[in-house]
Amino acid sequence: MNARTLLYSLVPLALATLPIMACQSDVPTAHEAEAAIPAWQALGRLSTPENFADLSAETLRHRAHTGLDEAVRLRRIVTEAPGWRTAHEGLQAALAEPTEAYQPHREEIAAALILSEHLLRATATPAVLEATAHYTERLVANGSPEILLIEAALVQLDGFLPEPRRAILASQAADAAKLHLARRADCMDCSLEQILERFDHSVLAENDRYLIEAVEAVKRLSAFREDG
Repeated sequence: MNARTLLYSLVPLALATLPIMACQSDVPTAHEAEAAIPAWQALGRLSTPENFADLSAETLRHRAHTGLDEAVRLRRIVTEAPGWRTAHEGLQAALAEPTEAYQPHREEIAAALILSEHLLRATATPAVLEATAHYTERLVANGSPEILLIEAALVQLDGFLPEPRRAILASQAADAAKLHLARRADCMDCSLEQILERFDHSVLAENDRYLIEAVEAVKRLSAFREDG
């Protein structure tokens, strides 16, 4: 078993142990753990740098649990906040604290949570748009595969961000998502059409809909890039 396979195998293990520990007040429940991780993000994506192949199995297990705890903590900050400003202030304070979780992935999940739970639902005031632009930039800068969320944010930022900047973000987001989709399809040289074909007939039926929608979003952002 290689390091990548081992890391991903820890996800159900970490989730399965949560109900046993739930009697402790600060321990997340399995439901919270699942909700804390945006669609189709592996737990290791939130807790471990990309060079994790060089890490030991013990380190991988530790980082997997650390990443899970941090994901749940950030979600609680966002969901318990009465509005986006409180969520933003809470996230910025949390992200400034030292932790063993991988910082770019902390930034990534924080951005995904506040965008989906608050900013993309709020009235598009200048302050909201400025915060939306900030967190969208963080998702793209960290190579997030959350392509549907990024696309929705870029639509909201139409007329706020300069068009050349939106085109650059669309291009970078499309490239990162395509890479992640190719990895999920186990076909690094595949075209988007070939990736879509693999997902259409894969055994991951519960994930197919989201993955297929992600492929379509990559196509749209790629077209936006070319038009921009």
